[in-house]
Amino acid sequence: MAEVVFISHLGVRCALPSRQVLGAEQQLSQNEPVSLWQGSPTARDAADDRLIEVSTASGARRVSCHRVRMGRLGSASVWHLPPVLKDVLSLPHVVGLAEVDQELVWLVDLNRFVPLSGQGAS
Repeated sequence: MAEVVFISHLGVRCALPSRQVLGAEQQLSQNEPVSLWQGSPTARDAADDRLIEVSTASGARRVSCHRVRMGRLGSASVWHLPPVLKDVLSLPHVVGLAEVDQELVWLVDLNRFVPLSGQGAS
């Protein structure tokens, strides 16, 4: 079993290893957070009301989110992405899917995440 932090980021449910979360803030700060998904690096979901500081391949960054909670993943509910789907997604930090409470969530490894140039430098 792996301990993870579940979040909703820009309207997308995902889970990341708890050891990659460095801290959390209740309010959104002036520092621009990074986007884990392709598209506008400054886009925020209207519901995002938290910032978490995370450890990434390029250092500490902030990610806007909501619905934050700790949890555990069992191996029976986890599926790794096949190589062909990884290539299509072009998101090397998205490593799989998991079913949690009858909902699919993306599994994210921030050790593989490199923000777009100029995104969310701390």
